[in-house]
Amino acid sequence: MINHVPLLSTCKKLKELGYPQKHNLCKWAQHSYDWLLYDKEDFGALEECPQCAAPLATELLEWLPTAIEVNKNFCPLHITPVNKEETFVFFMGSNISKIAALPEALAQMLIYLVENKIVSFEKEKV
Repeated sequence: MINHVPLLSTCKKLKELGYPQKHNLCKWAQHSYDWLLYDKEDFGALEECPQCAAPLATELLEWLPTAIEVNKNFCPLHITPVNKEETFVFFMGSNISKIAALPEALAQMLIYLVENKIVSFEKEKV
């Protein structure tokens, strides 16, 4: 499961930026000794623990636009495997790109878009 979600530090950054913490399929939860990853079936045991949403790639894709405008140019989103471990996520025609495991690359791209006010978490997706 850990290969299907972004790194804990990236998930914490998403939370800091306002990424919705409800309705996720996975969450990081802090116990006295460490942060552990849980799936939805085990959420009941986490009520008292500090938590952070751990979105899957499909959940992150719901927030990413299919294209953005850069210098009056239409730049579509592209997702291309580099090798078994890494994926190249970029907006064609721009210098906006990320390379990492798919969930991490998508999350980093989303962080970039939120920090640059291209995407907002103000209105939660339904």
